[in-house]
Amino acid sequence: MDTKEVMLDDITFENCGQEDIPGGSERLTCDFEQDTCSWYHDYSSSLLWDRNNGRFEDVSGNGKTVQQNPGVLCLWNQFCSTYISFSKGYFMLVKAEYNTDPSSVARLMSFPQPGGQTICVSFFYLIFGNSIGSLKFITKRSGEAETVVWMRSGTQGNKWRFADLTFTSDKPIQFVIEAVVGGEQGYIAIDDIVVSGSVDGSCPPERECSFQGSLCGLLPQPSADFHWNRITGASQPANSSGPTADHTLGTEQGLLRDQKTSADSNGRAFSPLRRPALSAGYYLSAELWRYPEGSRGAMMTAVMEPTPSDGECLTFWYYMEGADVGELSVLLQPADSHGNASRLWTKRGDQGRHWRHGRVTLFRPDTQFQVIFEAKAGGGPKRDVSIDDLIFVNGACPPAGRRPRQCPALGSALVHSLCIRASPPRFL
Repeated sequence: MDTKEVMLDDITFENCGQEDIPGGSERLTCDFEQDTCSWYHDYSSSLLWDRNNGRFEDVSGNGKTVQQNPGVLCLWNQFCSTYISFSKGYFMLVKAEYNTDPSSVARLMSFPQPGGQTICVSFFYLIFGNSIGSLKFITKRSGEAETVVWMRSGTQGNKWRFADLTFTSDKPIQFVIEAVVGGEQGYIAIDDIVVSGSVDGSCPPERECSFQGSLCGLLPQPSADFHWNRITGASQPANSSGPTADHTLGTEQGLLRDQKTSADSNGRAFSPLRRPALSAGYYLSAELWRYPEGSRGAMMTAVMEPTPSDGECLTFWYYMEGADVGELSVLLQPADSHGNASRLWTKRGDQGRHWRHGRVTLFRPDTQFQVIFEAKAGGGPKRDVSIDDLIFVNGACPPAGRRPRQCPALGSALVHSLCIRASPPRFL
């Protein structure tokens, strides 16, 4: 009898109905201890996420195979002197190695979730290494292109960090968690994803906000003259001095700087590539050109829980260009107060034609509070004030000073103006 073969390749599903989604697809809250829950791999991508507990074989510089301890991974296998520490248990991991194509991408996907609801998403992530790419949270709505709603690029330090996001959609919405390798030394990991419906139509205040998907719970201050708007650089009018590109994605004329790299004749990476952006870059703009000099616009966070005893550090990026552009301030207001806000940080006038980094320590350990971003219009002919990429981190901000261009010690990483040294082996 003749042997016959049947082969299939590049299978895709399009315009699937709700009845085609398998049961249990809403099981997206996942600690990865048993499996990946209802998250599934995008097998059309060049790389797959690895469900890992820190125990795997690695090749050291002398060519011998070594066994790592569970929860502790050796970062630079030439020396095995710098370690990255994961929590005990399983997590999802993408590893950058010398023999991995820097443009490799791994994607973890959900099935479409029903529309007409507010969905709260939170997760822990770790991005660490001398040469590491980016982690993105992407959404896709029925009949629309993918949208990058959250992204972190480059090393974020040898520690787990927390992200929370809010989504409201009339259409079914699909989630994608994408890791771009971007280099030759490092790790990208995620764990403890929580996906839940909102309570009373709202989610807990977000600790990070890129404005890609929403206002992150920011609301207009009732006593202000006007409110800010979430916009893209493409929507700036001629009489605005606002940025043409946001800070998160850095889009310029539809192009997105990515962690993908070109290579020379020896295969060594040497320069970033640009590719068409998945989505426009959003930021928050006061649109001062619309209002007369002296007008005041303010946005405030939802009520936040008391800070730790040593406070919290709020970091953000701001853009203020043009003569007599106006003023930007950050204020802190106790939740039970009516207009009794403390001014913590202020910048006035032209700050240059680029995004600048701002930070301020919030100290309110005894009561709930709200943070207010306030802009006052100047008298210049072209004016605007914009902010992007807000992050709240436990602990006071580091002292003011210049950000070091590089960290002098091997194994140190520059994260939020701090040189963070990789930790010795330990369990969290």
